[in-house]
Amino acid sequence: MLKTDGVLWHITATLDGFVADEEGRVDFFSGYGGPNPLASTVVQSVGAILTGRGSFEVGERLGGAAYGGKITVPTFVVSRRPAPANADPRLTFLSSQDLAAAVATARRAAGGKMVVIIGPTLAAAMFRQGLVDQLLIHIVPVLLGKGKPLFGKGGEPLPFKLIHSSQAGQVTNLILIRQDAETPR
Repeated sequence: MLKTDGVLWHITATLDGFVADEEGRVDFFSGYGGPNPLASTVVQSVGAILTGRGSFEVGERLGGAAYGGKITVPTFVVSRRPAPANADPRLTFLSSQDLAAAVATARRAAGGKMVVIIGPTLAAAMFRQGLVDQLLIHIVPVLLGKGKPLFGKGGEPLPFKLIHSSQAGQVTNLILIRQDAETPR
C-alpha cells in the first residue's frame, strides 16, 4: 500500500481543493482527525524532506516545523533564488532548475527511507516529471472557498489511480499514483 522507501507527496486539503488559506495558515484542519496509522507510518519512515520555497517561507513565518517538529531529517529547500543570509544551517538549498537532481540528492540523504515532498507547486512540477511515486492526501470536511490550491496553476490534466482509501476520524486518506505508473509493491 504505502511505499515507505519512495518519493511521497504528503499533503492535507479541503473538500474544495485548498491546502492553506491565503496567508498560508492551516489551523482550520484541526479537530477532524483521529489516530491515523498512515500519518504515523510517514513520520516513522521519512528520511528526508524536499520543500518548495513558498512552503518553506510560510512555515518560517508561522514558526512551524515539518510534522510539528516530531522528526529531524535532512531538509532541502528547492528554489530559483539563493538561500537567505540568515538561513538555518541545517537546511540545504537546491536549485529548482534540475528537479531530478534535487530528488536524487534527497534520496541519497534519506538512506533508503522515504523522501517526502512538502508544497503543492513543487510537488505538482515533480509529479508532471514522473519523479513522485505516490500521493498521500488527507481530505478534511471543510469548504474554504479560497486559498492556496492543491495543484498549483493548472496545466494539462494529470490522471491518478486510487490504490487505497481509509478514514481517520472525519479525515479521508487517499493514496494515489499516476494513472500511467505501476502499482507500488
